[in-house]
Amino acid sequence: MTIVGVVDDVHYSWIEKQDVPTIYGPFRQAPPYYTTIHAANPWRPAAAHLLVREQIAAVDPDLPLYNIKPMDGLITESIIGIAYVAR
Repeated sequence: MTIVGVVDDVHYSWIEKQDVPTIYGPFRQAPPYYTTIHAANPWRPAAAHLLVREQIAAVDPDLPLYNIKPMDGLITESIIGIAYVAR
């Protein structure tokens, strides 16, 4: 593997305060089982997912897309357990 850069430890979650030693590698050398894409846009979430699907299909029409959701829904899902504990 060729080293192309060095980063500090990564802080993945505001809930857990611990930084994690992290290594980033080229996708072609070690393809992941899945990839997460975050896309910011000025449109309503209902319209945005159609545009995201269209743009990704332009690159690879056979690429399966699933679990597309707006960021506020993702944040709500990530903290739902904390809401129960905090009560």
